[in-house]
Amino acid sequence: MPDLIYKSKLYVTVVANQIHICNKKCKGPAPSEQTCKKGFSRPYSKTTHYKEGNSQYIYKCLIKVDSWVVSYHPVIFLRWDAYMNTQYITD
Repeated sequence: MPDLIYKSKLYVTVVANQIHICNKKCKGPAPSEQTCKKGFSRPYSKTTHYKEGNSQYIYKCLIKVDSWVVSYHPVIFLRWDAYMNTQYITD
């Protein structure tokens, strides 16, 4: 999550558009210790990095609320001001 104090506009936009809520589409909510069809809640990670054998990057996720944020590109996201899912893909 962006910092509420230093990046308040980005924070408000993320909260309004980028928080995943499990529903019938993602076959959620998932049982404890599992993820829904869309991969939420994401695992905790200190860094954004590539994991060998995976076609997607693992994104930085330090606190519980981070694990429900759909990935985005800040500059494009602020201009778009709507839901988007931007990811690094290796394949």
